[in-house]
Amino acid sequence: METSVTRPATQAAGVWAAAVRYATAAGRQALLLYANAEAAAHFKRALTVLASHPALVEPAHYEALLIERARAWIVLGKTDEAKHPRASARFGPHSRRR
Repeated sequence: METSVTRPATQAAGVWAAAVRYATAAGRQALLLYANAEAAAHFKRALTVLASHPALVEPAHYEALLIERARAWIVLGKTDEAKHPRASARFGPHSRRR
């Protein structure tokens, strides 16, 4: 049974999950429109939320966001950031440092 104490936490998780979904979708749409700086910014927003709330997605989804942001960076000429995408991402409990 859900209590009044758990309800706000559940609602907050839903809000953060929606923020990740919308930022990811916006980033992908921006990539399709060749708006790479905007795409990178949207992916950064999603990754920032996931740094604080890593349980919202599986590690594979997090990795996919890093790759999509790197694609945008490559087109923008930011190859150093694209080569080491984890260096500029915040690490959560799901991340594996290499």
